Amino acid sequence: MLDVAFVLATCAVIAGTAAVVVQWQRTEREVVTVAAVNLRLDGVIDENKRMAEAAADVADAVETTTAAVQLGTGIVQASHQAIASIPFEILNAIPATRDTSRIVRSIHDETAGGIYRAIFGANRALGNAFRDSVTPKQTPENPPKQLSGPDEDTTR
Repeated sequence: MLDVAFVLATCAVIAGTAAVVVQWQRTEREVVTVAAVNLRLDGVIDENKRMAEAAADVADAVETTTAAVQLGTGIVQASHQAIASIPFEILNAIPATRDTSRIVRSIHDETAGGIYRAIFGANRALGNAFRDSVTPKQTPENPPKQLSGPDEDTTR
């Protein structure tokens, strides 16, 4: 009877050992699979970082370009106003041309102001659109930054 109990116990130990070995092999395969997934995820993370850096570079370039266009347009506008005022001041000093000169100057200034406001607005809108296209979606707590531009009063 002792022999049967010994054989059964030995069989139980062998079966338990086999079950442990099988589970260990499955675990090793799962560890290899997890390691491979981690490597892929590391690659995805690295690529996301590179893309975020590239997007930030593009956003910076858009910001710089938009600011340069705003500055250049402001300089052109100020120069235009200064140069255009010379003949209007001369015509305004002559009594015979004063009334007509004031009308023409008003039309000129309104037209030029409208054009400069359109340029400032289009530049601001393009800059915002380009920046929004390369920056991640914003949350309500972190709204996208909008470019400021000259007030309408400064473009007349």
